[in-house]
Amino acid sequence: MCIMRRLYQEILEEKKRIEFNMTEGEILTKLIHDAHNLSDETKQLFETLDNAIGTILGMLSQKFGKFVIESKDSNLDSLQAIGVDGSFQVIGGMGGIWYVPLSSVRIIFKGGVEGSVESKYFATVRQIKAIDESQAKKYSSYLMLLLESDEIERIANENFSNFYVFLDGPIIDPPFIEDNPYVLPNKYTQKRINAILGTLKNENRILGCVKRIRDRRLIEYLSSQFSKTSSKIDNLLNNFQNDLYLIATMFKHYRFSPNSGYTGPLSTILIPLRPSNEMENKYVKQGINIYYFFYQRDGRSPILRVEIATEGEIDNKEFKELLKALNYWILPGHGLPVPALLAHEKCTIREGCAQVLYEEIITEESTTSPIFNLWIR
Repeated sequence: MCIMRRLYQEILEEKKRIEFNMTEGEILTKLIHDAHNLSDETKQLFETLDNAIGTILGMLSQKFGKFVIESKDSNLDSLQAIGVDGSFQVIGGMGGIWYVPLSSVRIIFKGGVEGSVESKYFATVRQIKAIDESQAKKYSSYLMLLLESDEIERIANENFSNFYVFLDGPIIDPPFIEDNPYVLPNKYTQKRINAILGTLKNENRILGCVKRIRDRRLIEYLSSQFSKTSSKIDNLLNNFQNDLYLIATMFKHYRFSPNSGYTGPLSTILIPLRPSNEMENKYVKQGINIYYFFYQRDGRSPILRVEIATEGEIDNKEFKELLKALNYWILPGHGLPVPALLAHEKCTIREGCAQVLYEEIITEESTTSPIFNLWIR
């Protein structure tokens, strides 16, 4: 399988080079010229961000103490962990009928990364109606999230205790689309809340690992902390388009500044998540508090926003335990904890698989019309 993956990546790289060389010569020359100019502008932007971050960190240290934490590897009290993830593809579309292959997976480690591993799978194909592919994907994404919530519910119902439960994604999902006829908003939200509460009651810890950091929650939170004392930090923070750029520049400062050069795990302090929509308010009203922090295993690893669900508050001792768990379960050079990484790999339904299901099974068994085959290809 590893050989096939490498071969696939080599094919993609070769495809890029071929398509680059196939571009009309005069157009390519102009594009290369403009790309060089934009590269100079980007370099200047990075210099601006690097200059701003030193001042920002100085102001944050006065407010919070040490804002970025260097965490060391150390012994972990519990080596038990579960990874949860789901996947879907959308295929078809003729006559407004779409087919959705769906899957969810739980990967269970009962004795650390070197212990036995158990996998639990669920997969199905749903038929839905939608006006276009974009709407079909929106409907389907919540069908997948419903399966993920089922997996969290099973963790509670099967009485797993003292496990780290790693989700590939946020604990609270994005605001619900109200016109989804396949997953009712209130039913979905309540189901997920009940699943989380049931899992927490068995002394498990639920952590959501967010890879795609596109919002400005941290920037807005930091601005609010200085709103009555200083407007200077607002001007500095506004240089950063989202939280990822801010945190990446902070961590870069710690890893590459002459007086630091720290190569190990880095995180920010723990920050309470402030509800920003109706869905998030429902979680808080029913006793689920969410905290988050940003984490990077080493300089080669992607940055994560790690969310933690709890029924109370998280003290400094528990936070240190959570950092030790991440240091243990995330391998150097990787972004996700091993259980979530394996869950993601095992549940993924690839586009080619979905196309074969549609073209060679669903449609072949429903019609033999040559015109129909032309429509679907």
